Amino acid sequence: MTELVCNYAILRFLPYKEIGEFINVGVVVHCPEIDLFDYRLASARTRRVRHFFPELDVRVYTAAMAAIRRQLAEHRNVEELYTSSRHVTESHIARGLAGFRTLLQRREALLHFAAPGTLLTEPRKAVAELFERYIDRQFANEPAYQENVMRQQLNRWMKEWGVRDKYTADADVGDAMFHLKLPFVRFVNNQAVRAVKPLDLVRPEPTKVFEHGDLWVQRIRRLRERHCLPSEMIFPVSVPTEGDTAKAAQQVLRDLEQIPAVKWLPFDEGDQRLRESLAI
Repeated sequence: MTELVCNYAILRFLPYKEIGEFINVGVVVHCPEIDLFDYRLASARTRRVRHFFPELDVRVYTAAMAAIRRQLAEHRNVEELYTSSRHVTESHIARGLAGFRTLLQRREALLHFAAPGTLLTEPRKAVAELFERYIDRQFANEPAYQENVMRQQLNRWMKEWGVRDKYTADADVGDAMFHLKLPFVRFVNNQAVRAVKPLDLVRPEPTKVFEHGDLWVQRIRRLRERHCLPSEMIFPVSVPTEGDTAKAAQQVLRDLEQIPAVKWLPFDEGDQRLRESLAI
């Protein structure tokens, strides 16, 4: 089928509006030219929600998703859209656009739509393409994504432990020649005395473990060479548990241990050492 301009919007689950953390849980698509309205939502499985929001009663999520599913089903219009015999009038198009815009204005506390976008694609493929990109997230195994998840979790733990307000988020550490932006930094008299950086070494092969781990080993060494390394540099670490990837991760951790002031700890809320290390 010919490529057409499609409007789309990503549905977000945002249980704690005040802190702005959300996950993408669905996508809606509207193609005015053929009066198409379609959608796809994440499954009812709650494992992903538990991972992002472990303290949340998952029944809140399932109830919200059931409600939006019923609402979207009322608007869905995909029958006979790809046959040349179907005639789409201007009134069809206007009504479809109005319905799409009204839907995006929902202000329900838990679910809301991100700003709409447009793309040129075959309408029958649009929902699948967008769902794969924004919800299935093929980029979910990339280091930056996984470490962002770890950072969000660590942020919640630090609040529970009563120490989060002692650290500055996303602070630069270094000098004009070389500096790093680190997730959590404690300053005393404008001097960085402790920095915390979650590190994910779980990779599909040893080479990938070394590539990511060595990057941070070299960065921290560079800070130390420039006399800019905080008195304590803490890495809460996720590591593979078996095989050659685990051996590679252990080598990276040994390299980190060789740098004065650096220590790593398991990324685990139950690890008392991590909690004690972040205490003030």
